Amino acid sequence: MSRSVFSIVLVVLALAFVVSAQEEQRKDGRVFWRGTVDAKVQLSIKGITLTEQAVIGRAMPPGNYSFTSRLPDAAVSVSVNKKEGRGSVTVIQQPNSENGFTAIVEIDDSRGGTAEYLLDISWQ
Repeated sequence: MSRSVFSIVLVVLALAFVVSAQEEQRKDGRVFWRGTVDAKVQLSIKGITLTEQAVIGRAMPPGNYSFTSRLPDAAVSVSVNKKEGRGSVTVIQQPNSENGFTAIVEIDDSRGGTAEYLLDISWQ
């Protein structure tokens, strides 16, 4: 019986290794972000972390975000699709080894007051 348990453990470990290797090799993915902007905000994305910084205007409560997969530690191409919002949205930094594979998306809302945004940020 102990031999069959050992065999099962080996199979489970092998499958976990394969799944982990496939996740590491994945180069595509996206993050959806919804939040409020007053003037200009930069979103920094690294791995499965997204941080917000008000560049101009008031800092607003943090937005909500959801990743489909992590931004890899690889030079991928990041793009952004504005689903909701009135200002311009631009990728101002692509991830590479020199910046620690961090992407930066800038939201520029030059109209007065605050506005809600929904962004679909993707990479491949």
